[in-house]
Amino acid sequence: MNWKKSDDESLSSVILRAIPKIRTPEELDELLSRIGSLSDEDADIMTKAVEEE
Repeated sequence: MNWKKSDDESLSSVILRAIPKIRTPEELDELLSRIGSLSDEDADIMTKAVEEE
């Protein structure tokens, strides 16, 4: 399966398009609970980044 929409689309663009948009800390917590492989410290860093937007 080809995820790119065009030959000049970057990998970063594909990833950003494929990953769901996280709008609240609660959405981030829910996503992290499904992933389950991040440390508490990494989760806190990501939660703070979402809260700052």
